[in-house]
Formats: sequence, C-alpha cells, structure tokens
Amino acid sequence: MKSAPWYASSRAIGCAFVLLWCTGYPTGKIALDHCAPFTLLTLRFGGAGLVYALFAALGGAVWPRGREALHSAIVGALSLALQFAGVYLAIALGVNVGVVALVIGTMPILTALLGRLTGDAIRPLQWLGFVFGFAGVALVVGDRIGSGSESAGLGAYVALLCGLLGKNVSARRSICAAA
Repeated sequence: MKSAPWYASSRAIGCAFVLLWCTGYPTGKIALDHCAPFTLLTLRFGGAGLVYALFAALGGAVWPRGREALHSAIVGALSLALQFAGVYLAIALGVNVGVVALVIGTMPILTALLGRLTGDAIRPLQWLGFVFGFAGVALVVGDRIGSGSESAGLGAYVALLCGLLGKNVSARRSICAAA
C-alpha cells in the first residue's frame, strides 16, 4: 500500500492547524488596523473557502446534499458569520485580543450547560470544573465588560457567544444523530 505524502499525514495537518489557529487572533488584530471587520471576515473565509473547494475538487470529495448540506450551511453561518464577526467586531471596538480568546474559552462550559437543558447528564466533577473555569474567565473579563471602550464590545461578545453556542450545539446534535 502506498503511504500518504508527508503533507497529508495527521501530524503535519495537526501542526498546520495549531499554527494557523493560534496565530488567528494576533493576525486578526493586525489586519483590523488595515480594514473593516466584515471586510476581513469576507476576505479570510472567502479565500479559505476557495482553497478548500480547490482541494476538495482535486481530491474528488463528495459534496453534501439535502439535510447534510443544510446542516453544513447552518454550522458554517453560525461559526463564521456570528462567531468571527463577533470576534473581529469586538477587537475593532477595542476589546483586548486576550479577553476575546478567554470569552471563547467559556464555550465548552456554555455548551455543556445548554446540553443539560436538552437532557444531557453532567457529573459532579464536571460541575466543579465549570465553576472553576467560569470563575477564572469572569475574573479576567468581568471588570472589562462595563468599562471604557470595552463596553462598546458587549454586543460583539453576545454575538460571539451566540454564534459559538449555536455552532457547538448544532454540530453536537449532528454527531450524536450520526452515532
């Protein structure tokens, strides 16, 4: 059997993902000094979409159809339109990039809590983890939300949280339905 080229190995793909993901916030901050948040959103994800479509076409990938395509469109719209629009808007309005990253860090907590409302069980140790995680984020973010230029970013925080939460719950339901 022929082995995959080095750039297709899971280790190479994982390293590329981590490198691209961790540079996203500082790069976004720098890019926002030169263009508007929604222009950046369109350029970043429009370009990524074209690259993805090219690789999918070259690899002979089968495109989703019907409900699967609708689900992909909903998750994409929530994660790209709401989540990253909220990120870029918050940064453009003066919210510290580190604070934005911390807010995103609350997403596993909020997703699990919303899952609780839909019947998912949460173990006692998970509750303790949620309390510590949320308290840590609240200590860093809490005093910034209502003060100075950061208060202008409150709407961006809300959009960011709604986008992340909607994307996570939708993706999670899809994974559970497929299992």
